[in-house]
Amino acid sequence: MSYLPRSSLVTLGMLLIFAYVIYEAAGKPMQAKLFPMTVGILGLVLISIQLGRELWTAWRTDETQADRKTNQQDGAADFAITDVEKSRIGRLRAAEQFCWLAGLLLGLFLIGFYISVPLMVGLYLWRHQERPMFVIAMSAGVAAVVWGVFNQLLNLPFPQGLILEWLS
Repeated sequence: MSYLPRSSLVTLGMLLIFAYVIYEAAGKPMQAKLFPMTVGILGLVLISIQLGRELWTAWRTDETQADRKTNQQDGAADFAITDVEKSRIGRLRAAEQFCWLAGLLLGLFLIGFYISVPLMVGLYLWRHQERPMFVIAMSAGVAAVVWGVFNQLLNLPFPQGLILEWLS
């Protein structure tokens, strides 16, 4: 019986990343460490719970049952890929989600956090054919929360982005 299943290596890696974030943020001034410490502690707690669940399941499961289960899933340790996900539509959906994420990251780099996040929310809702008033309300609400929490409450002004820096 193995003490750490192969599928738990990713979880252990994430646990180490969150622990490193907390370690690095610990010596910083309060304003600089508030955000990384909050995310790091929450992530560490959740990942620890997940790792505990995985280890508990591995210890309770007989090796032969675990091997049978893995072989039934055609090598997928955590989940099985369905036929829909293997189809052209499934690949297009996965590519679209990747493009949304890449677009958000590019927007953060080019126009900054305060504009990119509400814009991403609005465009995503509009793409999925939500009502225009709902799209506007959600985008404005996200903009107010993002600006209010990070800029006003926590006093963590994020960089503007390259395009806005070039224009000003």
